Order: sequence, then structure tokens, then C-alpha cells
Amino acid sequence: MNPRHHTFIRLESLTSPAGKDLVDIFENYWWVVDSFENVVFFMGQTPQCNPKKEEAEALRDLSYPGYEVRQIPFVFIPLACEEFDYDV
Repeated sequence: MNPRHHTFIRLESLTSPAGKDLVDIFENYWWVVDSFENVVFFMGQTPQCNPKKEEAEALRDLSYPGYEVRQIPFVFIPLACEEFDYDV
């Protein structure tokens, strides 16, 4: 794993929606979690999770050995307006 290609975000900051932000909701996904209670994003944008436990474990085994795979009831990822492609 190249740490420069990964972003780690505190899990506790993503388990409830923040204010009035637009969010992407992940319900009952299996997440790659490090020993500091952070979830992992590849290249800062792609969450390292999957709705299937086996797929999340395969991802962990391939790229994040030693990390935990944990099912989390709800994760709320804030969305930036720049992520949308608007035709104006």
C-alpha cells in the first residue's frame, strides 16, 4: 500500500450526517478499518468498502493486510457540488 494514495478518515465523523451537507449513504457495508478507527479511501475519493463481506475481505487481504473488515450500519460521506456534472 502506498500511503500517498490513501486518505484515512475518522469513522466516528462519518456515522451521522453533518448539518445540511449532501451525503452519499452507505447502509450495512463492510469497511476496511485501521487500528486507529479510520476508514480508508483510495486516492481520496474511493471508499474501501463493499456490501459483500467476502469482497471487502479480499480487498483487505490484497491491499490492507493487518486491517480489520467491519460492517457499519450507516456511513455518511459528504458530497461536494463539484462532483456533479451540471449542464447549465
